Amino acid sequence: MKKNIMNHVLGVMIFISIVMVIVFWVMESEKFREQAVQEANLIIKQTIRYVEELEEELEAGQEEPFDASTTASLEFITSLQIRDGRTLFIADGKSGQILASTNSSLIDENLSLLKISLKEVEQYMFGKTVGQFFNKNLYVLRRDGDLIYGVRELTTSVYSERMERTVLFAASAVILILVCAVVLNQSIQNQAVSGIDQITEKVKEIADGSLDTSVEVENNLELQQLSKSINKLIRNTLKSTVKISQVIDMVDLSIGVFEISHALKRVTATEQLRHVLLWSEEEAQALYSNEEYFMARLARIRELPTYADVDGYQISTTPQRWVRIHMTDDGEHIVGVVMDVTDEVLERKRIEFERDHDVLTGLRNIRTFKHDVSEILLQKAIVKQGAFVMFDVDKFKEINDHYGHDWGDDYLRMFARFLKRMEEKGMITARRSGDEFCMFLYGFESVQEITAAMDEFYQMVKANEIRFPDMTSRSISISGGVALLDWNCEDIYTENMRVADRVLYVMKENGRGSYTLSNQVSLAKEQPFD
Repeated sequence: MKKNIMNHVLGVMIFISIVMVIVFWVMESEKFREQAVQEANLIIKQTIRYVEELEEELEAGQEEPFDASTTASLEFITSLQIRDGRTLFIADGKSGQILASTNSSLIDENLSLLKISLKEVEQYMFGKTVGQFFNKNLYVLRRDGDLIYGVRELTTSVYSERMERTVLFAASAVILILVCAVVLNQSIQNQAVSGIDQITEKVKEIADGSLDTSVEVENNLELQQLSKSINKLIRNTLKSTVKISQVIDMVDLSIGVFEISHALKRVTATEQLRHVLLWSEEEAQALYSNEEYFMARLARIRELPTYADVDGYQISTTPQRWVRIHMTDDGEHIVGVVMDVTDEVLERKRIEFERDHDVLTGLRNIRTFKHDVSEILLQKAIVKQGAFVMFDVDKFKEINDHYGHDWGDDYLRMFARFLKRMEEKGMITARRSGDEFCMFLYGFESVQEITAAMDEFYQMVKANEIRFPDMTSRSISISGGVALLDWNCEDIYTENMRVADRVLYVMKENGRGSYTLSNQVSLAKEQPFD
């Protein structure tokens, strides 16, 4: 009997410890946020002081007064050293244009692109979070004269130490529970008096999830006090659950907690749980009222596509939503935590995309191209008749020199869009380097079909003229070399790519703006190729 009481009380204490850890998590989040805002305000204050000193020096040495247009005088900001994840910037208070920043990519951008309105600058003095998913930032802004000073910091940087401190707190809570369990067990053994059966029954109901149960014992002073303490503990637990749910909503912490009593077959959950899992209020109440339905729904979630590195399940594609589920079952109760890990998944995907793709065009880089093509070549039945294609943008150097490198980059991006249309048809494309691109065609029945596909591609490029900075319009001119797939090679990928290089060389020697196939030219071994 005493052992059963101890087990049930321990279950309640474990539930309370989870609540305490969540409260600590929320409090740490707020503390780190306040610290980040204080540091940002200090940086802004120091920067304002420096600019004012610089203004006095400039006004003393020149006839024109210092104003927001004197952007050259603000270039000192680019040399400032601040921690990773944090960006300092100065913007024109009237136009919103960013005049200087420790992140050069922000210079000349406008605050409106950061979703900041000039009319709402005062609202950012004490910090405001802007953005979604992995692009969420904490902004602190202050207006001083004609300038707006701001600090932007990634929320992942703001809360970088939160997990470590929470783990330490959780470990302390576990130790405290063990100590309390030992003390409580000794107390029960020493004070086994009349009324223990009544308390045992009530505590069992509470531990099974019936938190509205009231413990009342009148025949023993000690047990009366114990019953009052248990009732107070349960009331505080219920209040804490509601408060934690409200606090989680306030700090945008996407985490839900649930507890299941096998005896009552009922689910107790925080309000945030249904929001994390995208359930309506009616749907959530129906699931909470039946343990089997609830567990069946979680089982279906755990059969959804996963992202292994994050241990998350994709419960929605539009918008994307990924969740992580952790549960423990002691045979009588199941305690679970569901966390929204969408930001983490999207951040990892972004990093993987940048690793595997060309930053300028968004196409595969040559390393990824080789990997993907090599995987396809292992499935000869799928490849059928294939071809390697090398493209060279004609006279790109002249375009770059005449219109500038920025326009040259735009020119390459425009051509990349045509290649992406070929990707939509199942082909594999990539930017090799500079103005060179490559493509792998496969799944055709004959050389004639490959020729038709190339003709269609060139017709598409020629039909879509582009407007140049000098207001002239013409289509992009490209030269192409097509190496019909030769399976009789020791290294199929490398040798076929070399043939495509040679064919492209021949094409450029005999005229540009079109393509030729490897079976239409004579390839001398001494011909150069990249």
